[in-house]
Amino acid sequence: MLFILQQGHAIAGCLIHYESQRPHLINMGVKEGDSAYISAGAMGAIYYFGLLSVGSEGYTRAAVGWSRAFLNDGVLLYKKQRGACLAESYSIGFRLKMMQASAGAEAFFKNNPFLYIAKGKYYGALFIDGGQQLSEQEFEEIKEKYYLEGMAALIVYPLAPGTKSVPAPFADRIRIGCTNEWLKKEG
Repeated sequence: MLFILQQGHAIAGCLIHYESQRPHLINMGVKEGDSAYISAGAMGAIYYFGLLSVGSEGYTRAAVGWSRAFLNDGVLLYKKQRGACLAESYSIGFRLKMMQASAGAEAFFKNNPFLYIAKGKYYGALFIDGGQQLSEQEFEEIKEKYYLEGMAALIVYPLAPGTKSVPAPFADRIRIGCTNEWLKKEG
């Protein structure tokens, strides 16, 4: 058990579970869910001192907990900024099936880039308006914001014709997909 102390009082903590070859930092939290402790850096302290602790025991890797499968999720982005990568999935989840292509379905996809698993590999799905070929700078911004180590690829799905190719520097990580896989038109 790891505690983060402020003036000698525990304000945050987590359990470190040693499983097989990799420790897991689990059940993290702050005292009484107080957002002031979070703003003061308590969660960062949990990650920092938790990883420092397992590192001092000879471990070179640790699991830092589950995250939501949405690529714009704050916790996932926080972990990504600190070098986390995709390692394993958890069996609880949900399936989406869009019954018809609609403005609401398109808005959901555009505003909620997500991770999915296909043939045992992780993929990111990012839906964009489309209509024109993206520049190399735009692909760089997409890669920096949405690509996570451990993905087989980040698939960009244009909602309108336009983006047809990925510049060579990004082709190993980003691909162009067809929205028909997700938004089936009726008729």
